[in-house]
Amino acid sequence: MKNIIGFFAAFSLAFALGACGTDDDNDSTTDQDTGSATDPDVTADPDATTDDDSGTNDDDSGTTGSMEAEAFTELISDEFCEKIFECCPNGVPYLENIDTCKAMFGELLLDDLNQGIANNMMSYDAASAGQCAAEIHDIAASLSCDELFEESPIEESAACRQAMQGLVAEGESCEIETGEDASESSDDYCADGLSCIDSICAELVETGGSCSSEYGEGCIEGNYCNSEGSCAPYLALGESCADEWMGCEFECDEEEEVCLEQGDICLE
Repeated sequence: MKNIIGFFAAFSLAFALGACGTDDDNDSTTDQDTGSATDPDVTADPDATTDDDSGTNDDDSGTTGSMEAEAFTELISDEFCEKIFECCPNGVPYLENIDTCKAMFGELLLDDLNQGIANNMMSYDAASAGQCAAEIHDIAASLSCDELFEESPIEESAACRQAMQGLVAEGESCEIETGEDASESSDDYCADGLSCIDSICAELVETGGSCSSEYGEGCIEGNYCNSEGSCAPYLALGESCADEWMGCEFECDEEEEVCLEQGDICLE
């Protein structure tokens, strides 16, 4: 589960900004199909679970048994949607109530896993998921509102990292055909240490290194892929982005052509 919470946070931020861009860590899943997110014919490996499908702690010791994929992704969605609405009581754009949030992200997370497993790009460890589930509440509770839409400490949990793992090696495709003229790509499909860049699993490029992403991706945090094909630090607030539309960390103003600071995420 290398990037599942980054995936969650990236979508949250994208919806909040009213855009479909990606973040520095390339944690979002790009789906060009506007149809239903979850394929009922594709499910996580039932052999990876036990007969106990309760998905709840056996006692108060903080430990739990194996956990089915659907219950696991639902738990993650519930915990982090509750955190979003704790930080933004009136919601964020496109997520104006908590039930919509939970349903949307639960479906997206499960679809990401099911598609990955069906295409031999991901594995699911039900035992690790059960251990991770015991930690999820504390992880969500530990985040400040600013951190919620940025990075998460979930990767510090070995159990959470092992619950869902990408299997695609460096240089291999991380894109799945989901239908006619439709495809999906995700960092989650790539092995540890790799990101899905232009639909290929690769390491993020350091400042000054060569890059080729047309969307400004592929660089380490705090950098973007500029028009000259190299990774460079984001432009400063107020700096001209006329020739570098992907050079702003948050937004390039279409009229003034300068970099803007991040606006308020929460609805008033």
